[in-house]
Amino acid sequence: MIQSPKHPSLSAIFSFVFFLLIGVATGNAKEKISATFGEAPWDGFEGEAGGGWTTPWIPKSAADESSTLTAEVVPKGGDSLVPGQPFLRMTYHRAGNEKSASRSGISRQWDTSALSSLDAYSVKFSIRFADLSIFQDSHDTNSINIAANKSARANASITEGISLWFLQFRPGQRGWAVIKKDDPSASEVTTFYFKGDVVPQEADLVYTIQIDVYRTRGEFDVTINGVSASSQNDGILFHLSNKEEWDAFDWLTWQINMVSNTESGASFVCDLGDIEIQGIDPKK
Repeated sequence: MIQSPKHPSLSAIFSFVFFLLIGVATGNAKEKISATFGEAPWDGFEGEAGGGWTTPWIPKSAADESSTLTAEVVPKGGDSLVPGQPFLRMTYHRAGNEKSASRSGISRQWDTSALSSLDAYSVKFSIRFADLSIFQDSHDTNSINIAANKSARANASITEGISLWFLQFRPGQRGWAVIKKDDPSASEVTTFYFKGDVVPQEADLVYTIQIDVYRTRGEFDVTINGVSASSQNDGILFHLSNKEEWDAFDWLTWQINMVSNTESGASFVCDLGDIEIQGIDPKK
């Protein structure tokens, strides 16, 4: 007897097509976007677009040249910010002791479509400061500003109103702070400070920082060296600003801002490394 050749069932064909389409749709999705200042073309400094980043790193000094910022990659070694990884060393130099704000820093844009899910994601990095003494007895608005914005604001003013989230370090004052609104519909901006005995202000201390963004809930949390802001805030998370346009806030900025200084022409060194953006559990 001659047997008819066997053909796959319709359900098998549909399953194959479904998984093929899913594979095409998610082919460019990533579990994690990172910047470790390694050898990949997009991973160096200033680098180039790629690996989930849509731009290279963009350093900017103050437009009026009252401060400058230089940066270089430090190879992995005994002084590593993160063991086994190179890192970026930024040097901010204040040209004088003027009373106006002088902002310099770096920015980079990431691709919000590169992660497989954006219902909840984190921005994580390590940062270290070589010397905090120049901040002592200086203007209380001198700060290191870290934020998510709509554009590269490395040398521009950063406020809560134009940021999705906004984190500050104020050496010589009250330390690490989250700039936020208690009511997203209100105009008043408030400041949450991490307790200094839990998250101290120390030179050469590596701060591992993670900002957890819960987009669908319109909230975020900040964790520094294992201590979350919400754990010091009765379990309450903070409101995202401008959450309706959350996907437009795809620029990350690390900025040093000095209004005045006790020492004219002082320099400040900041190390940055191990930057990661990845999906997290949205149910926290």
